[in-house]
Amino acid sequence: IDVKISPNPARGAFSIHIANYNKDLRGVIFNVLGKKVGEMNLKPGINSVSSSDFSLGSGIYLIKFSGGGADIATKKLIIN
Repeated sequence: IDVKISPNPARGAFSIHIANYNKDLRGVIFNVLGKKVGEMNLKPGINSVSSSDFSLGSGIYLIKFSGGGADIATKKLIIN
């Protein structure tokens, strides 16, 4: 599986690109203190996300991706 976030750093909206995986994924967003601040369902391909949907202010976040009962990847997201 290949997961990419762009642009990163982002200013308000960003895309999550999911390749080489044909099932839905779940993305859980955590702040740097480890507090869950949001979660989303993702489809294969390009998923557009707005940081305002999750009230994400400026900072660093981690998005943990899981599918099929297993953790698949964790990516860092920077919001300016």
